[in-house]
Amino acid sequence: AFSHDLSSSDLTVLKDGDYLVAVTVPISTINSQRNTHRADLMVNGTAAPTGVGESSYIRWANNHSEGSDHFAVLVALKANDVLTVKTTPTAATGLVSFIATCSLYAELVDGDRNVFSASATEIQSGTNLNVEPDIGDQGLVWTSTRKGSGFTHTDGEAEITIKDDGNYMVYANVPLYGAIVRGSIGMTIALDDWAVDGARGQQGYIRNANSHQDSSIHYSGMIRAEAGQVLTVTTEQLAAVGTVTVSANKAASIFIEKVRNDGLFSDSFTGTTAGENLNPANKTALALDGDGVSLDIIDNLAYSNEGDNEENVVIKKAGDYLLTFNVTLYSGGGRVNPRFTVDVNGVEVPGATSTAHYIRNSNGHNESTGSFVALLSDLAVDDVVTINTGREGNTQNVTSPEGGKVALQAKASYSAAAGDTSPPKLSSIIGLGLDGFEAKIEDFGLSVDAATIKAVVDGAESTVTTSKVGTITTITYAFASFPVPFSSHSVSLTYSDSAGNSYAKDFSFTVDVDYKSLPASFASTSVDKSAAGFIANVTQISTIQTEAANNVHGNSIANAEKQLRGEYLNPNEVDDDDNPLPYLNEADPDAWEGWSISPVEVDGVINWNQDEGAGIGNFAEDQAIPQIPGWGDSADGIVGEILGYLELSKGLHTLGVNSDDGFKLSFGPNPKDQLGIIAGEFNGGRGAADTTFNIVAEADGLYPVRLLWFEGGGGANVEFFSVDDTGTKILINDPDNADAIKAYRTADSAPYISRVAPAAGELSRTIEFDFVNGDLSVVKSSVKMKFNGEDATISTSSTDDGISVVYDHGDYLPAGTHTV
Repeated sequence: AFSHDLSSSDLTVLKDGDYLVAVTVPISTINSQRNTHRADLMVNGTAAPTGVGESSYIRWANNHSEGSDHFAVLVALKANDVLTVKTTPTAATGLVSFIATCSLYAELVDGDRNVFSASATEIQSGTNLNVEPDIGDQGLVWTSTRKGSGFTHTDGEAEITIKDDGNYMVYANVPLYGAIVRGSIGMTIALDDWAVDGARGQQGYIRNANSHQDSSIHYSGMIRAEAGQVLTVTTEQLAAVGTVTVSANKAASIFIEKVRNDGLFSDSFTGTTAGENLNPANKTALALDGDGVSLDIIDNLAYSNEGDNEENVVIKKAGDYLLTFNVTLYSGGGRVNPRFTVDVNGVEVPGATSTAHYIRNSNGHNESTGSFVALLSDLAVDDVVTINTGREGNTQNVTSPEGGKVALQAKASYSAAAGDTSPPKLSSIIGLGLDGFEAKIEDFGLSVDAATIKAVVDGAESTVTTSKVGTITTITYAFASFPVPFSSHSVSLTYSDSAGNSYAKDFSFTVDVDYKSLPASFASTSVDKSAAGFIANVTQISTIQTEAANNVHGNSIANAEKQLRGEYLNPNEVDDDDNPLPYLNEADPDAWEGWSISPVEVDGVINWNQDEGAGIGNFAEDQAIPQIPGWGDSADGIVGEILGYLELSKGLHTLGVNSDDGFKLSFGPNPKDQLGIIAGEFNGGRGAADTTFNIVAEADGLYPVRLLWFEGGGGANVEFFSVDDTGTKILINDPDNADAIKAYRTADSAPYISRVAPAAGELSRTIEFDFVNGDLSVVKSSVKMKFNGEDATISTSSTDDGISVVYDHGDYLPAGTHTV
C-alpha cells in the first residue's frame, strides 16, 4: 500500500482508497513568546483541507515552553499520490522553536470496513462556532465522503444515526480562526443530545496577540453506542465572546468506525496512581480503572490489566498496536500545561505525546483537552505500556472531572511472502540528544548484512555498533565528545543486503538539547567531604527600613547583587557629614552598624519557605528560611546567596530551581566568580514556579556552585533540585535519596572576580576587573587580557583583598558588541 524511504520526506500510496492519517508534532521553544505552528497534510504539494493541526500555542511564561499539533483524518487518495507533512509558523514567527520526534501513522481503510466520514465548515446556526452552551442548533453540519451500511445521514444535516450496538472509534478535528482575545471553543461528541463523558476537544485557545488567531480542536477516542442512537458533534463558547469560524480554505472532519472486540483494549481514567492531580511535579502513571460499565473492554488474549497494577497494560500477544488517547482537563491555575507521554517498559516512546493543554485561567478559560494517536511498533510478550502525565507549565493542580479515554487496537504486521525480494529498508531514525543517533533497518524479502554497515558522520568515517532482534537491525552512533547545543549533523549510511545489493542513505539529525558546559578546570581538588551541604548568606531589607516599598531590589538580578554587596543607602540614616549610610541587614541578628552578613551552615537540602512545612513548590516538608523573619519581623525584601560544591559525574545533568521570586545559578572556579557560567536564571518576580536547565560536566569532579535567590513581597520560597531521566525531581544533597547529587560546603577557595565594569550597554573608556583572593591568591603577573581578539595592555594594582585590573581604551568604547 505504501512506498517510503526515511531519507525522503515523501510517503507514496500505491493503491486507490481511503487512508486514516494521524500526525503528532511536538514543539518547544527557548525564546518564542506566543509561538504557534500549523501542521498540514500535503497531498501532491497541496494542503488537504481537513488534514490540519494548530494547537501548539506556547506562551513562554511560567515554564510553559512546549506545545503540540495533532490531527487524525480519513482522506481519499489515488495510487501514486504523495503525502508530506509540513509545519508553518503562524504566530510570533520571527523567533526560534524546535520539533521533537514527530510521528505519522497511515493505514489503508479497505472498502469492506464499516465506516462513516464527512466534512463541515459551519454549525446549524451558521458559521460562528463560538456560541453559548445549550442554546441549540450547535451541531456541525456534515457532508459525507464515505457512508457505510452501519450509518444513516443526510448531507447538510448534523445528525448521524448509528444502526447497531457496539464500540465505535471516533476521530474529529476542527481548524479554527478568530480575532478575539482569549477565545476557546469546546467540541463535544453527543449521543441523543447527551454529551459522552470525556468525549471533548477543547485545546483550541486563541490569544489574538503576536498574530495568534488560528488554532484547532481534536478528539480521538472510543465511545459506546446503542442501536438507533444519533451522534452529533457540537461546539460552544468556553472563554471570551466573539466570532470564531472554521479556518478559511479548511474544513472540520469526522471519521467513525465500528470496531471489533478482539484485539481491543479500552479503558478510562480520572487520575493518576498518586491521586486526582494530573499536573504532578514528576512523571506519574495514569490509573486505568475505568467506570466498570461502558468502557472497560479487554481482549484477554492480547492484554492484561488487573488488580493493583491498574496503570500497566501488559501485552500478551506480540505485534503492533494503535493507541488512541484523549483527556479532559480543568484548572483554576494560570498557564498550566501537563505533558502526557507513553512508556513501554519504562522507556518513553518518541512521537506518542501531547502538550497541547494550555489553560490561561482568564476570560473563563479554565478547560482544555489533549488527544493523540500513535502506533506502538513491535511490542513483545510481557511488554508493559503505561500512559503518564507530568508538569510542563505552571504548578497548580489540574483535574479531569469527566476523565479520559485510552484504547489499544492490535494491527496486523506486515510479513513478506515466500520468494519476496523486497530490499531491507531504513525504518527509523532517532536523535539521541548528546548521545548521538539510533537508526533501524528492517528486513523484508531480503535481509541486511550487518558486517557491511558503515557510517560517515559530518564527513568522517565513524564507529557504529549494531544489534539485531527479529527482523530489525539497530545501528547506534555515539559522539566522541560533547556536541554543540542544537548543532546539526549529516550522516551517510551504507550497507548491503543478503543478495549483495548495495544501498546508500543520507540523512541528518539535530542535537535538541541546550546546555552549558563546565570545564574540568573549574573542579576543586580540596573539598572537605565531611562537611555536607551549603553555606548560605541571607540578607534582608524590608519595609521597616525603606518605608516606601517592601523591597529595594525590585526583583532583578542586578539589584539583588547590589543588595548582597550592601550598596543600598538609607536616605534617612546619615553620618556626621550628612552622607547616607547603608541599610542594615535584617537577616543578621548582630547588624547594628553598617552592612554585615552572618553566614549559615546548611547541612541538608535547599527547600525553603517563609511558612515552614507549607509544601509550596515540588517538595513537602518545607524548611524555614535561615534568619527569616529578620529582626524587622518581615518575610519580604530577601536576597540569599547559597554556596557549595556539587559532586558531578561526567556528562549531562538537568538541574532546576523553584523560586518565588527570581534566581541566578552559576558555576565558576570560585562559586562567587562574576564571570562564572550562568546555567539558569529567572530575572523578575513570580509565584512559586520551576526553571530547569542543563549542564554538562567535562569530567567527574566537585564543581563550585552559587545560587543567588531573591524575593520582593508576598510568598517566599526556593528549591534546588535535579531531574533524572524519568523526569523525577530530586532535591540536591537529599540524604535519604541515593540518586541525589551530593553537595559540600567547604574547600580551599580560589580567587575570584568580584566586579566587572562596564555593565552591558554602559558607555565607558575603561574595562575593569576586581579580583578577591580566597584561600588561594591570584598571581598578579599571570593576568592577561584580549580585547576583541587582540592582546591588550592592562595595569594591575594590589588591593586590600586582591588586585584590580584596568584596561584604558583612551576613548569611549564604540557602539556594538565587544569580547574580552
